Amino acid sequence: MQRFNLTFSGEILPGKAPAVVKARFGRLFGIGDPDRVEQFFSGKEIILRRNLDPREAAEFYARLRGLGALPALAKVAPKTTSPSEDSVSIPDNLSDTTATKSPYHNSRRAPNPYALRPFHDRHAPRRREAQALHLRRLGVITAAVALAGLFVLAVSSAILPPPAPPPQVIAGTSHDTGELVLATDQLLLRHDRSGTERDVTSLQEMGLSGIITALAYNTPDEVLLLVAQPSAATTLYRCSFSNRECQPVFGETATPEARAFARVTASGNLILADPTNNLLTLHSPEGRLLASAERQLPSQPVLRVEAGLLLINGIDAPSISVLRYEPEAFAEQLDEILLLPADAVRSGLSRTLDFSWVGDQWWVSMENPETGATGLFRYDSLWNLVAVARLPDGHYPQKLLGWKQKLLILDPEQTQVLRFNAQGQAEVPLQVNHLQNLLADYQEEQVARSVRGHLLLVALLMIALLGLGFAGWQRLRLRVCQSLHYRNAPLLGRHAKDIQWLPGAGESGLRLRHILQKLRVLPGHIGVLGQQLILVDHRGIYHTGTGKQLRWHPLFLMIDDVVLYTGPTALPEFDTRSWPLLTAALAEADRVDTATILVSLVAARHPLAVAGSIVLIIAVTVILTLAA
Repeated sequence: MQRFNLTFSGEILPGKAPAVVKARFGRLFGIGDPDRVEQFFSGKEIILRRNLDPREAAEFYARLRGLGALPALAKVAPKTTSPSEDSVSIPDNLSDTTATKSPYHNSRRAPNPYALRPFHDRHAPRRREAQALHLRRLGVITAAVALAGLFVLAVSSAILPPPAPPPQVIAGTSHDTGELVLATDQLLLRHDRSGTERDVTSLQEMGLSGIITALAYNTPDEVLLLVAQPSAATTLYRCSFSNRECQPVFGETATPEARAFARVTASGNLILADPTNNLLTLHSPEGRLLASAERQLPSQPVLRVEAGLLLINGIDAPSISVLRYEPEAFAEQLDEILLLPADAVRSGLSRTLDFSWVGDQWWVSMENPETGATGLFRYDSLWNLVAVARLPDGHYPQKLLGWKQKLLILDPEQTQVLRFNAQGQAEVPLQVNHLQNLLADYQEEQVARSVRGHLLLVALLMIALLGLGFAGWQRLRLRVCQSLHYRNAPLLGRHAKDIQWLPGAGESGLRLRHILQKLRVLPGHIGVLGQQLILVDHRGIYHTGTGKQLRWHPLFLMIDDVVLYTGPTALPEFDTRSWPLLTAALAEADRVDTATILVSLVAARHPLAVAGSIVLIIAVTVILTLAA
């Protein structure tokens, strides 16, 4: 049979735009470099294809003329034909590289045909379709469970109360020996005369339940505790530190309703204030009622016994009432002291919070009931203003306690107790170590809870997103599987030796491009056997096809489940000079969308799919972590 060489001298048909013809010529032969395309139009005759049979020669001739180029066909003598010459000829003067090195010199070697495995899984689409349906439901269920967990987490955070903060000092009492007892709602904290914490006793250890509202020393080993109970009346107890026991002062008789009490040091008598019933009562140390009197009392009464007189804070005015406490003249008022320092008047401090006698002066804390502003003032024994004490910002002088010629300021919001000497100078605050330790533990637990909550939030959010993404992926996979119809690959047999394998892309002289080319090589081969195209993927599995059996993508070629990465034009995986070998086989190939390529890559566990999945998971994890 007569053979022909297809030659081209760069001539363009009249009426055709040269730029359009050159662009089409480059696409036909897979040449992305415009400079290389220009060399084919330099006027020098170049052999494009050798040893073509008449049908192939006519086909290529017609195709080139359709592009707008004017090729030529030259007869070849039979003795010059050789199967090994069935390839594209490139002129020697195209580049310096081609002058010294074979255009196919690269790291991609032809595969061993006997090591290849044919594709035999034509039922894969139907099997994967059923699997995708099941996995899509599983993804939706997983996402729904995670979203339900997020809802429960949000609702519980909004409804459940936060953990109770650590207890703070709300009351205290001191003894003439210098010992000090500070109280929280549940704890008694004993300190020696130096202010060092001796021990901590809880109400539970004393056999009691409830909340401590007031206390006073009875003896160096005993304190009187006024304990409020939610479901019972307030009870006054006499408690021993040495025995850790408490006995009700009033025995089996019900304790009078009381918010505050005071002990008369000389006689041991007890004075109780009941603001609910506006009643003052006087009792013996054993609890026997000695006297009572009705009197308007503030909601938070403060009782102080000093110099043979009973002093009570006023109701609606910044004042202190002076009363007698002897049984025969109990609650008889002797005087009403108005507290009107200029600073208090300007700040609207109209309510007396507390007062205490320290050294030879009265200390009084006052409050504006509307704004919450407070002030601390010093008076002499005749209630003449001496000075205004300055408190650090954020301190609230709720309770004042005299201790060894010093004043302690009890603030339920602070873990340290402010201390002033008798001259009004601030001293080093008294540190309540036990409460500070409880606060540190509480803060650590809060941080741990916050971290756990954030981790749980991130985990649930990630599971929900992954579940939805997984369900979406399975939906895409289902759509692709429903459109596929696979066939098994034939055995190569004796035709294996006749396959012409495409070489890999040559190396560029540019250093950066050279490095990228070294990194880009992925396993896989393309072979041509007549009109059949043979694809070998990274697993060593091959498939053959032609026409509609082939599918192509700008970056991939595929036959059924065998997917081969060919690379972009800038960094191709195979030598672009060999693309004309594929022209006939790909003439009727269908283009596939990216979704089909992705599904096929994942199904084949292609290295690109594995790497992309890892990068995606890491990116989603980082984004969710930063967002939370």
